[in-house]
Amino acid sequence: MLQNNVMAYWMASRGYTTIQQNNYPTGIYATAIAGTIFYAIISDKLQSRWEVSIAIGLTFIIGSAILVSSPSTDAGYFVAFYLLGTTFAPQAVWYSWMADVTSSDVQLRAITTGFMNSFDFAFVTWWPLVFYAATDAPNFHRGYIASLVTGTLTLPFIGLIAYLEKRDRARGVIGRVAFESPASDDDRDGRDDDSGKLVDTPVNVRSSEVSV
Repeated sequence: MLQNNVMAYWMASRGYTTIQQNNYPTGIYATAIAGTIFYAIISDKLQSRWEVSIAIGLTFIIGSAILVSSPSTDAGYFVAFYLLGTTFAPQAVWYSWMADVTSSDVQLRAITTGFMNSFDFAFVTWWPLVFYAATDAPNFHRGYIASLVTGTLTLPFIGLIAYLEKRDRARGVIGRVAFESPASDDDRDGRDDDSGKLVDTPVNVRSSEVSV
C-alpha cells in the first residue's frame, strides 16, 4: 500500500503543496526503520517471534481500519499512514523466524528462503494493479479494505506457525543439531574436534626425538 504513493495522492487531493507531498510521506519510511529496529530488538530479547508478529498484525489492522473509516480530519490519515509504516517490520522478523525453525536443516532453510522471496515478488506484481490502481486516486477504498482483510488473516496464520513451532520443539524436531554426538575423551585420538568422525590427524615430530 505505502509504496504506491497512496499518501501523496491523498495529499494532492487535499491541496497540499508539491513540497509537502514530497516531504511528508518520507515520515512513513522513518516509522518503518524505527518499527523494524524496535520489533527486532524485542523479538531478540524474548527469544521468540510470534508475539511481535501478532503486534505487527494488530497494528496493520488498526491502520487499515482507520483508512477504511475515512477519517473526518487530516490528522486521522496521517496517524494511519505513519502507523502502517511500522508494518514493514515483518520482512526482518519473519525471515529471522524462518531461520530459527529451519536451523537444523540447511537445505530446508535455503528452499524456504527462496520460496518466501519468490512469493513476495509474485504477490506484489499484481496486488497494486488490482487494488491500488491510479485511476482510483485519491480514494483507494477498495485497497484499504483488501489490506484490512489481509492483516486480519495474518493473525490465525501466525498462531498456526507458533503452535507448530512449539509442538516440534517439544518433539525435538526443531533445535536438534544435525551432527553426530561428540566423542568421549577416551576416543578423541584420531577424531576431529566435535563431529565424532575419523580424520587423518598429522603429527608433528621434532628432529631431536628421532634418530635420523
